[in-house]
Amino acid sequence: MAILKKNSLLILLLAVFGVAFCLISLPNHYNFRTYSLDLGMFNNAIYDFSKFRNNMYTLGVMDRNVNYFYDHFAPITILFAPFRFLGTSGLLIAQILSILMGGLGVFKYATLRSKSSWLPYLAITYFFLHWGVANALSFDFHTNVIAAMLVPWLFVAFYQKKWKLFALMIVLLLISKENIGLWVFFI
Repeated sequence: MAILKKNSLLILLLAVFGVAFCLISLPNHYNFRTYSLDLGMFNNAIYDFSKFRNNMYTLGVMDRNVNYFYDHFAPITILFAPFRFLGTSGLLIAQILSILMGGLGVFKYATLRSKSSWLPYLAITYFFLHWGVANALSFDFHTNVIAAMLVPWLFVAFYQKKWKLFALMIVLLLISKENIGLWVFFI
């Protein structure tokens, strides 16, 4: 990405927070502190999606098998099917990467809106240190975290008047989870 070229401080921030995020999320999984709802459900879904099969979730709330989209309408999950090949922590890694990309969006937006050379670094650091990020990483995988990380890029696209990118971000937000459409309306 153009943002990363010759920007060693930004690369350092991404590396430090990437390691910190891994230390929050991955030990929970490897110490059996993740759950069948939600990480197990998503892992089950991406396993079937990676084999081009429809997913029937076997831990249905009403003691019956239900279609994955019946419980969580989140078609964006299909895009994460390749992360299955990283093992059961693949979705946690995908979530960490999406948070890092969201941080890059914050950095880009701050760069576009500010003439200050230090403000974008302060913005990305504040974004990564926010309690909501650590909270999201400490409990399984959720597609609403992925959706939240698309919002900075939505603002970048709007500010730059890149309407195709803006429309793509809207579509990705809408397919992230059944309740995100209401959130997008208020954004």
